[in-house]
Amino acid sequence: SRKQGLRLARLQTDLERGFGIPLKAESAGAILVFRYLHRPLAKSIEALLAPGGWLLYETFTIAQAGRPSGPSRPDFLLRPGELRSLFPGLEVLHYAESEMIGKPSTSEEAVAQLVARKRG
Repeated sequence: SRKQGLRLARLQTDLERGFGIPLKAESAGAILVFRYLHRPLAKSIEALLAPGGWLLYETFTIAQAGRPSGPSRPDFLLRPGELRSLFPGLEVLHYAESEMIGKPSTSEEAVAQLVARKRG
């Protein structure tokens, strides 16, 4: 918020059209990604983090395929251990792959979670 001196950038763009993420390198204190996977963006996401910046990422794993909700195409599903390997330059503070019951829905979800920080 402005009172606390924090700056937030709101951006509307198509991240899959080959232009990448139109932000300056090392300009983000935190990046949050949920329920989205486009592997070519991993290097850009890592580059956007400022030294000490945080990445929180959670999306579906291949175990989600065939379930009643969520994606089923392999392009949108992580292989075992893949999320961690997409960000080799970050310090991983938490990594988990699990199957959980989503709330408020009753459908099961298979997800990978990553909490990582850029050294510096």
